[in-house]
Amino acid sequence: MQLRRTLEAAAAHFGIKEKVLVKSIEKLISAGHVTQSFGPLLHHIRAVGNVGAHASDEYVDQKTAEGALRFTTLLLRNLFEVPGELGSLADKSVDEKSDNRPE
Repeated sequence: MQLRRTLEAAAAHFGIKEKVLVKSIEKLISAGHVTQSFGPLLHHIRAVGNVGAHASDEYVDQKTAEGALRFTTLLLRNLFEVPGELGSLADKSVDEKSDNRPE
């Protein structure tokens, strides 16, 4: 369930606040925040979270839960850390180019 909430929060960060998580996932993809190839994994996390969010006799084993957590962590890094790192590299590249200009 916590991983579902994490996906909802990530989507909300980008202004996507759907009442249904599946719609938020589709909007993350259509807006280009996540590639289409990530779609099935996002839906997997949603499905794993559904087990905890809805009353049923389904069970999530530890391996499945750990896999969903690992992917969620990678997704968050891709959405939030990687753009920052790319920005830092771009800034550094601009600084290096300006340092190498003849005066």
